[in-house]
Amino acid sequence: MLFVIVMEVLNSLIAEADRRHIFAQLPGTLIQHRASLYADDLVVFLAPTIRDLRCLCVVLDCFSGASGLVTNVDKCLATLIRCSKEDIAQVQQIFPCRYLGVPLSIYKLRHPQEQPIIDVVARKTPFWKSGLLTSSGRALLTKVTLSAVPIHVSIATCLSPWATERIDKIRRAFLWTGKETAGGGHCRLAWQTVCSPTNYGGLVMIDLRLFGFALRLRWEWLKRVEPDKGWARLPAKQEHAVHAMFMASCSVQLGDSKSVSFWNDKWLPVGSLRSVLPYVYQASSRARRSRSVHDAIVNRNWVRDITGATTLQVLV
Repeated sequence: MLFVIVMEVLNSLIAEADRRHIFAQLPGTLIQHRASLYADDLVVFLAPTIRDLRCLCVVLDCFSGASGLVTNVDKCLATLIRCSKEDIAQVQQIFPCRYLGVPLSIYKLRHPQEQPIIDVVARKTPFWKSGLLTSSGRALLTKVTLSAVPIHVSIATCLSPWATERIDKIRRAFLWTGKETAGGGHCRLAWQTVCSPTNYGGLVMIDLRLFGFALRLRWEWLKRVEPDKGWARLPAKQEHAVHAMFMASCSVQLGDSKSVSFWNDKWLPVGSLRSVLPYVYQASSRARRSRSVHDAIVNRNWVRDITGATTLQVLV
């Protein structure tokens, strides 16, 4: 607790630098959310400029001089978001941190960006000790060690079926043979069955695709309950499967009705109007489909938004 109290001082130093506009303002973020503290961890959002990086180094030096807590750069991690090669070189020159390993992007990851993740899983696979392990020992290592990296990545981004298939190929081979490859004759159960609960004859192995959906559902929830977070307004492309799961599992209680979507949210007992009245939704203006309940009901604006053909199918 004493350490956490001291860390609040560092947070105050960063906030003071923000107040004096020493740091560059990041587009789409709020100043008060530049630093985030969790226990003894600190996350700082910076623009990849010489001024910001040097300012952060000065703040850390002031903090270490006042508290005696010296920043260990070797244990610091830098995650670069939509940065050029010049920006990466600049960050490494001023603040030589290691890279966290989670490729962050508002677009879908390409195969070259996912390949390093697959390589890390392959390097962590202990093929050399497979002969010393029982089948249950290999199952435990596959479930914990080989699944840790893709789970860590899946918290922030969606791995493509191409990447999960190759990671599952590594996990499957180590589970059944302890080697780099495994033929169909070595696999005693289908991989889908392996990922099932023990009640259904499975080994409770983690299904990376479904588990990733579950992890990223939390971001959808945080967007609703903490809309002031800086990352909540980043122009990230919506993941349709995760969004559909969230909409199917959550309902909304109307307050002032200004933050509730008229068409997409489940604010009625029957469900979302988009699913109940799909033809009316399709006939509505695309630009107006994001109306809040408050805006749609006032003067019956949702009726005026219907620009398509008012056929019997739409009216019914």
